[in-house]
This record gives sequence, structure tokens and C-alpha cells, in this order.
Amino acid sequence: FPVTIWVCGISGGIRYGGDEGGFRSACHYLHRSIALRGPDSDGIFISECSRIILTHRRLKILDLTAKADQPIHSACGRYTLVYNGEIYNFRELVRKFNLPDDCLSSDTLALLELISRHGIDSVEHLHGMFALVVYDKHNKNVSLIRDQLGIKPLYYALTRNGVYFCSYARPLGKLSKSQFSQEGLSQFYYLGFVAEHHTIYKDVKPCGAGEIHTFNLDSNQISKRKYFSLLRFYSNALGVVGNDYDIKDLFERVISAHCDADVDVGLLLSAGIDSTLVLSSMWKKRRVRAMHLVGREDEESKVRRLCALGDVDLNVRKSTFIDSEIGENYLESLDQPTVDGFNIYQAC
Repeated sequence: FPVTIWVCGISGGIRYGGDEGGFRSACHYLHRSIALRGPDSDGIFISECSRIILTHRRLKILDLTAKADQPIHSACGRYTLVYNGEIYNFRELVRKFNLPDDCLSSDTLALLELISRHGIDSVEHLHGMFALVVYDKHNKNVSLIRDQLGIKPLYYALTRNGVYFCSYARPLGKLSKSQFSQEGLSQFYYLGFVAEHHTIYKDVKPCGAGEIHTFNLDSNQISKRKYFSLLRFYSNALGVVGNDYDIKDLFERVISAHCDADVDVGLLLSAGIDSTLVLSSMWKKRRVRAMHLVGREDEESKVRRLCALGDVDLNVRKSTFIDSEIGENYLESLDQPTVDGFNIYQAC
């Protein structure tokens, strides 16, 4: 299984027919494959008809209580949800849609209540990074949904006996006995990563950015639709942000939303303009834990002087890909191949 940093993870399957025991075994394999993504709690849901299994591994960021443990069920009994990510505007949605006050402390509860009251299409109101799977017992379908920019991963594999989905592509590739995709390999060789709508595996597909993929349990058919278009968004946004004040205000609000957590917040800090601006906004709001990976000595000295200006807990690391076994561990951790991301891996 991939070695990974701690983030939430989701997996499961939809059985068309065939051996129920084999189906359960496959879903448990996927659940084990995401074990390192969530150290705080885990759960498995098996539907009454034994055709749907949803699993979750949780890393607690917002609402550290068990109320937001997953899989989680709506009060009406219609929806069951597993979710990975964070909804940055969930408190705004609670007020806008008059959701219960309990939802003000948990984006998971707010998301579940929003879908329960207004259906799957209500995800168009979400601002954040997320991948979620929703079982609709009434309409007999399962929907895979990914955030507007495709930040959080969500993959699935179609087999003779059903559909399996996971936060990782690699276990799905093994489960489906998939060969490598020539197109995916070509993209990696030419671009340094595998582009959107493809994976490195021939039989493993991503749920695309801003898309909803719905599997119907009666027909065993899949339907796909986009709930968000980046091109349309930018076309509508032209002229809305038109001066320095608007940009600064937007920047501050975005950083504030990203700092909303019931645990410590960290930052990978270089000596560059981007991360310095982010840090200058973060330390106005809360204590910051920063990580700096040593490149040049002059960069390290700049970072230390910068952090001395605010309430920053700085951690400096000097390990490199070449002189440490961390390089081997990094290669083992890759789910989808990429030439980028080594600094993030070291920081975590």
C-alpha cells in the first residue's frame, strides 16, 4: 500500500451481482489500503441489501468529537455519506439554508444536512476541497462527487461484478488487475504528471473535477454530469474583482477560511514572496507552525528572521532525496506518478 501523509480517506464498492463474500473481501482490502490516511477513527457501512459498502478513515481537523465520525447517516434515513476534505464556507451555508446550530461546529454535519434537505445538486454551493460518496437509499443510487478544482482524489474501477472506488488509484489497479495505460504513461513522460481524466492504470478512472458520477442500482448504469465549469466561472467573474483592495480582501478571507481548524495549522515556508505573504496573513489570526526545507543557507537565514517577527513555531529540515532513505520512501509513497511533490512529502 502507498505510504502517505495523514489525511482522511474513503473507499468502498457497489455490487452488481456475483459472490457477496468476494465483494466484501475486496472492499475490506480497499479499507486497509487507506489505513494511514486516517489515524483518529474508521468506519464501515454495509447496506441492507449488501450491495453497497462505504468505508472511511478520519483525520480530525474540525469538530474533534465522535459526532462527525463516518460513515454518517442523515436523520431521515435516506442518505449515507463518506467524505474527505474541508468545506470552507460551511458556516455561511448553515446560516443561508437555516441548518441546525449543531452544524456550526462541523463541516461534515453541515454537508450531510445540506444534502439531506436540498439533494445532491446542493454541492454547487460548496467552497472547499472535497471528495465524497453519497448513497441515496430512496433513489437507489450512489454518487461520487469531487470538488470544483479536483484537489481531493477520487478514483473508481469498473469490473464484471460491480464498481469499486477509493482515494488511491493503486489499490484499484491491483484489484482490477489493470495494465498500465499507454496514454497515462505518455502524459507522465512528457508532462511529469498524469493529466486530468486519466490515471496510470488502464481500468482505473478518476471522478473529474467539478463532476458527479452517479451509479444506478436498478440499471447498473453510470451517468456523469458537471456541476461546475471553470471557464464559465471565470467568464462570470470578469470585472467583479477589479482593484487592489478587492484582491487583498479576497486574499485575507481565503487564508482565514483555510486556517479554520480545531488543531494546529502548518505552513511549508520558503524564502519566496508567495509563502511569505501567506504567513503574514496567517499569523494575524492564530499561532502558526512552519516548516522550512533547507535549500540555500541564505534562504534559511531569511526564514529565521521572518519567523522571529511573529508567533511562529519553526522547524527546519535538511534531509534530501539523495543522502537519505527518505528518497526511497517517497518513491514508494507515490500513488499517481509525478515529478513534483517531494517537498510536501518531506514536510509531512
